[in-house]
Amino acid sequence: MTQVLPLGTLACLSAVQTLLQHRDDSGQHLHLYLLARLQTDRFTAVSEKILQRLRQDHPQKLTNQLLLILAPPSLRQLSLAKCSSVTALGIEKVLKRCRRLETIDLTECSHLMHPLVFKVWDNLTCNMTSVSLESTTATDDIVHVILCSMPRLRHLNVSTCGDLTDNAFLLGPSEHNKPGSLALTSVDMSGCGGLTNVAVKHLTEACGPSLRSINLSWTEMSFLVLMYLAGYTLPTELLQGDMVALHSQITELIQETLEPTTCTDAMPPGSTEAMPPGSTEAMPLCSTETMPPCSTEAMPPCSTETMPPCSTEAMPPGSTGAMPHCSTEAMPPCSTEAMPPCSTETMPPCSSETMPPCSSETMPTCSTEELLFKAELVTFLTFTYNAGGVISDDWLSSTTPPSSLHEKVSTPSSPESSPSDVDSTGALEDDHAHTPLIHIERSYASRLKHIELKSIEDTSSPTLASLCLRFFFLATGSSLHNVALSWKRLDDSMLQFIATHTPDLRTVSLTDCDSLTKVGISSLCTLCPRLQHVNLQGVCFIGDGALVAPSIQTLSLAETDITDVTLQLVANKSSAKLRALDISWCEEVTTEGVNAVAENCTNLEKLAVRQGPITGQTLSLLAQHCRRLKVLNLSGITSITDNDLVMLSLRLKDLEELDVSWNCSLSDIGVHPILRHCIYLKSLVLSGIKVLTSEPFLHIISGLSHWRKCQALLRLKLHERNVLQEHDMEQLSSDEEFDAAYVATRSTSYAPSLRWLDLEYCDKINDTHLAEIVAVCRGTLKVRDYYGEDVEPAWITCRKGSVFLAKAMS
Repeated sequence: MTQVLPLGTLACLSAVQTLLQHRDDSGQHLHLYLLARLQTDRFTAVSEKILQRLRQDHPQKLTNQLLLILAPPSLRQLSLAKCSSVTALGIEKVLKRCRRLETIDLTECSHLMHPLVFKVWDNLTCNMTSVSLESTTATDDIVHVILCSMPRLRHLNVSTCGDLTDNAFLLGPSEHNKPGSLALTSVDMSGCGGLTNVAVKHLTEACGPSLRSINLSWTEMSFLVLMYLAGYTLPTELLQGDMVALHSQITELIQETLEPTTCTDAMPPGSTEAMPPGSTEAMPLCSTETMPPCSTEAMPPCSTETMPPCSTEAMPPGSTGAMPHCSTEAMPPCSTEAMPPCSTETMPPCSSETMPPCSSETMPTCSTEELLFKAELVTFLTFTYNAGGVISDDWLSSTTPPSSLHEKVSTPSSPESSPSDVDSTGALEDDHAHTPLIHIERSYASRLKHIELKSIEDTSSPTLASLCLRFFFLATGSSLHNVALSWKRLDDSMLQFIATHTPDLRTVSLTDCDSLTKVGISSLCTLCPRLQHVNLQGVCFIGDGALVAPSIQTLSLAETDITDVTLQLVANKSSAKLRALDISWCEEVTTEGVNAVAENCTNLEKLAVRQGPITGQTLSLLAQHCRRLKVLNLSGITSITDNDLVMLSLRLKDLEELDVSWNCSLSDIGVHPILRHCIYLKSLVLSGIKVLTSEPFLHIISGLSHWRKCQALLRLKLHERNVLQEHDMEQLSSDEEFDAAYVATRSTSYAPSLRWLDLEYCDKINDTHLAEIVAVCRGTLKVRDYYGEDVEPAWITCRKGSVFLAKAMS
């Protein structure tokens, strides 16, 4: 029995067709009557649904009049994506009517992109919290106007806006535009090819503390941008490639820690009375985990060039009165074996005024990892910039820091690494003691929860990219929930580091990170127990046994080398919560593994098995156990038959997307039931089915027999008109019979929700029939033909003699 849409949906469709005068039986009077009733504001409960349906199915036919009538005063979210007929004046009237409006979507509305338009809306958008300008010609001036006129703005989407530059988020000198005055929490600038690291610098200066989500995918940025997102700043000249070294003390840099911690209980607080200068007996020891003991054995010898010699005999321990001044006259030289070299620039003189006691309030320390990474990052930035300002991985022989520092930073978790192994100058050689250092300052505490860095190919320096990634996750990992990273050089050690510092991670996408193996993935699942969404598409060599996470809801393992062992593990451990699974192009998987998933994962809503080992038994298990399936991809599986499709159509009635392309065994017999019974189906891909014809799709036209009779009448009248014009006898035409012509409409029971139909490389499809179907659907259905091009609508095609007509009716 044919499924029908709910009564409310049918009523909404009928109202849309009446408002657009798509029904021949409605008449002009019914159209005007419905408009008058909607203007009374007595039907606001349904007018918003009508507006949403009209915008979804016919965005280009939404006019200012219809928008103003259908938008209720209580409207909070307004989507005008692709609505090219709505003007700035129409939106202004809606803003005046809907004072509670909080969200507006202007995707692909380039005709509205002018600064004056947004300035006119200045006083009407004070409550706006979300604006989308995706895929428009928005400029820097428009972004400035939006940021100035919408004080409550929290979400801004400027993705794929190619006209934006780095000055888009550069605030002006006015008082209300001063840095830190914005409260943006989410910014999407993906696909903006004109944006570089400088744009994020300006963004973080304006709203760094409030920023929670950012998308930087497919931009021209490098991994240096992570320093700004971590709450730190770099010299602008460094981002622009011009090496301008800033003179600063490395000690000050290290003391600016990410999260300062205090001395442990093993180091009791001291005082100037109990710890006289130069007395080793009265000075309490600090914890060896954060500070080495103050002893002569742990202190390397002093250099006679930098510090005057002292005498241990003339300076008795515990006696401040007998302690002479540190001068060459009162202090005889001491042994170079007992005192390390110290610089007067980095080591303060032995005085109670300059050296405070070991107190938790005055001596904050940081972790070993933070010290090491900050020291190496500064060292790398300082010494690997050549004269042209290009970062290189070649540690120059004349400016090479000790290799021991690089090894310790590469394995920060090793117990051998401690602050005593690296001095406060970053372990720089004496030859570079006067080398100007890059100064990194902390500007705010980052609280990012979501970041996307897809397709950012930083070719300048893999080492610098690795350092920036480690530094970023060290600074922000505890707050991160969602991470999307696509970087070919991401290896297991880096992933382990990320997992260690992001214990609350919920969503991770590592597409095409093909350097990862089972070791890294296993550590990710172990160290991040709250993982719910994992995308490992293209991570080819992860093997089996790495995925053990019962809380996973969506999992993509496409193009990996997993076997049935992994699928059995998923079926046993994650079956209760698993909602989506992609195992496309997994060549090592067999029917047994897929059947285990189909039988146990009963809550599946999405399943993709492109070119997988699917049989009739597998489809039977899916139809029996996975009744909630909405998206099913079975492309390239030649074992599927028409009977299998009939079975799926009768059981999986909630399907919204189906791909059975390149299955040579299918025909009209299997496609017809899918269109008839799956009334919520929105996308159907049938590419490469060679025996498929147009017959299953013609029923999308409601009253097909009446429409065929009308077409015959129209062809006859058109031919008659052409003949009379040739003989100057137009007055004899009987055009009054056109009043009885039937105007075809789209069926509300046969594929009523279908929006996309792909028929590429289908040899037996009639292009004329497709053109008629697209015309009858009036923009609600897009069809791709044999050549991969969108089918143009055509109501009537006449080929009698030289007569040819292919024209879409509005």
